[in-house]
Amino acid sequence: MDDFLIVIAVVFGLLNLVLFFKIWGMTDNVKDIKNYLEGSNPKKKNNKSNKSDVNVNDNEQSDGYKCSSYGTGYKVGDKVTAKSHDSVMEVVDIYEDGSINCIDVESGEIVGVFNKKELTKKK
Repeated sequence: MDDFLIVIAVVFGLLNLVLFFKIWGMTDNVKDIKNYLEGSNPKKKNNKSNKSDVNVNDNEQSDGYKCSSYGTGYKVGDKVTAKSHDSVMEVVDIYEDGSINCIDVESGEIVGVFNKKELTKKK
């Protein structure tokens, strides 16, 4: 009977060790997702952490950080509409390739990424 309990204890200990490293690995994924959602994605050039890198078409935002319109004619905070979306959206980010990330003004949900041809400014 003692041998059986020892085997069960060893298996239980190994499974706990595996679970520990699995959870540890998942925390790295959460950090990546958090950094992406907060805008520190290295693919983007106009985030707050790289404000000194942007020197093309700079516009001063209300929070003091600079962002670039990358020749799109839009800036962060502009109200826009798109044919594919019925309600008013707000520009939240402009990527280096000229694509524009928008959220719904009423719900605050991310609507999607558009190019400048798909959007019209709302006055």
